[in-house]
Amino acid sequence: PMPSRSPALHAALRPPAPVSRSRSLRSIPLLLPLLLALPYIPSSYSFSLQSSLTSSRPNALYGCQHKKHLLVAYRHERKKHMKALSPLASCDTDALSRPSVHIVLPALNEAHVLEKTLLQLVDFLDCKQWSWSVTVVDNGSTDQTLEVAKRFAGAIGHGKVGFMQLEERGRGRALRAAWQNNTASLQCYMDVDLSTSLENFSSLVECVHNGTSPVAIASRLSRGARVIGRSRLRELTSRSLSLFINIFFWNFKIRDTQCGCKVFSKAFLDKALPLTRSTGWFLDTELLLLARGSDMNVCEVPVRWEDDRDSRVRVVSTILEMLRGMMSMKMRGWRYRLGA
Repeated sequence: PMPSRSPALHAALRPPAPVSRSRSLRSIPLLLPLLLALPYIPSSYSFSLQSSLTSSRPNALYGCQHKKHLLVAYRHERKKHMKALSPLASCDTDALSRPSVHIVLPALNEAHVLEKTLLQLVDFLDCKQWSWSVTVVDNGSTDQTLEVAKRFAGAIGHGKVGFMQLEERGRGRALRAAWQNNTASLQCYMDVDLSTSLENFSSLVECVHNGTSPVAIASRLSRGARVIGRSRLRELTSRSLSLFINIFFWNFKIRDTQCGCKVFSKAFLDKALPLTRSTGWFLDTELLLLARGSDMNVCEVPVRWEDDRDSRVRVVSTILEMLRGMMSMKMRGWRYRLGA
């Protein structure tokens, strides 16, 4: 006779219970996003960021934007983590070849658009193999421009986005203060409304970084440029000013001096800035005159440009300031002041 089996042995030999296929298949879609996301979550990501943001006093206009800050901060950390895993990230020669880019955003009462601009700009820069930083200069604003800049800078972290506050107004004053306090090899500025397409900005950086020119500027008047939504009055004013400055300063040969996107080498600014006087709209034109007066090449890149109907630029006062600046520059002399 066969020996009797113990209950434990019976349990071990019992065939496994059939698994409900419907339940197991139903759980796969719930776990799939988590499994796919695990390789991309950096171990260094700080989750204290969320508590620091939510602990601040809510703001009626901008409190609902904290999720966007967290999203950008996560994207920034994820891309940084993936770059660190790349074989190219450990290559010293590759790191040395990357441009160091500092972008200044002068802002006067731009709280309504600043956050959107910074979101777009940081997302764009994170896709580039650049060492970059952004400085928002509050140029005497009376709205919440500074608060928006502070909140965004805190959300991004790592010193990538900074801010400055100036009591006195003037775009030239804002640019001078930000450029003098930064050591990046490429010093840039953009209009805060991003009228110039970011896709064209890479061409300006490349022109200066590869040594083609110490100065690269966006141009709405060069062949190949695309201008959207600009009034006929502003178009006529811009072209008339361009014609006048090229007649007044022989051999200047720059079509568009006032488009709000320019890149300068730090070496050029170290020599040219001490020779400038303007604290307003004429500063970048003054720098261009010094460059062309010393027979330096200025790279003028045609861009896609979209008019901002809510612009803070006052056309008449800007033209008068430009004319005064040109007269002053003509009297002081603009030729060969940088040596070569």
